[in-house]
Amino acid sequence: MCIGCNTFELDEKWLPLEQMVERIHVDGQSGITTTIGTKIYRENINRFLKESPPGSPTFDSLLYHEQVHSKRQLRMGLPKWLSKYGIDTDFMWKEEQLGYYATLMEKRRRRVSIYPEGYAKAMANYVNLTGKMVSYEDALQWVRDVLAGLWKPADETLWSMPDFLK
Repeated sequence: MCIGCNTFELDEKWLPLEQMVERIHVDGQSGITTTIGTKIYRENINRFLKESPPGSPTFDSLLYHEQVHSKRQLRMGLPKWLSKYGIDTDFMWKEEQLGYYATLMEKRRRRVSIYPEGYAKAMANYVNLTGKMVSYEDALQWVRDVLAGLWKPADETLWSMPDFLK
């Protein structure tokens, strides 16, 4: 299997994102999505699209999350954003909060059940070159705060949010 041979072109609704590109994960974890610039990288695109077709709550909530990252990467400059994300756990956490906020709000808007523990577990697994992004307990409290309306993005970050959140 060649890396990057399978691609899925995204609708202009998702700009600046343009494509989902298939890649092989070497870390043993499946289902991980990474965005770099205008491309989303994910393993087994066909399986993902079968399980989460375009327009479904799962597809849209993931794309909103990744769209936030793409907008912020391109505005800051891709090398600078990637460097900070790779070595600064506070920066990483702030960026993931914005992405996950978009995810959670889209799922809420679409009336999809949200299990805070699952999101907290996923976030507690994020690491960069300097360590763990956030503890399970802190991530769980953050998700609960978001769902209770106690946490919202700062005004200066709203430009990167999906239109329905502005």
